[in-house]
Amino acid sequence: MLKDFPDNSKIFVFQANKIISDEGIELINDKMATFIEDWTVHGKNLKATFQTVSPLFIIVAVDESLAELSGCSKDALTNQIKEIGKALEVDFFDRMMIAYHPSDEEIALISLAEFKEKLQKDEIRQNTLVYNNLIETKTDLKQNWQIPVKDSWHGKLVSIV
Repeated sequence: MLKDFPDNSKIFVFQANKIISDEGIELINDKMATFIEDWTVHGKNLKATFQTVSPLFIIVAVDESLAELSGCSKDALTNQIKEIGKALEVDFFDRMMIAYHPSDEEIALISLAEFKEKLQKDEIRQNTLVYNNLIETKTDLKQNWQIPVKDSWHGKLVSIV
């Protein structure tokens, strides 16, 4: 899937605002497989793929070497994710929910206010890994998706909130 795409592929990360059930993951996989197969830009098929990661994330990759994304093709993706979210009663566009690793294996999801509180109480430390969903390329996905709070936008935002 993603491994077959070049490092400069465009990446979109959609994070759910709550844990998605196994049935929900199946629905995502079915709907996204159909969408990706039919996704076009100005009548040309896009070379794209997707992957669900943990019960929280949908990652979409596009190799723009064959056809570049347009505003309409991005809107189509956004609409598809919103449709999936509506079916699952999940919001994939809530930027105030923070996903992080309280331990090596565990992923937690909390509000920005809770994140700030835990950071102030030293329950979340500067080296705690957070998910940076603002990444744009496959290289970023590999190198900058999970980064320490101190190196992320989360830490900067929390310090000014």
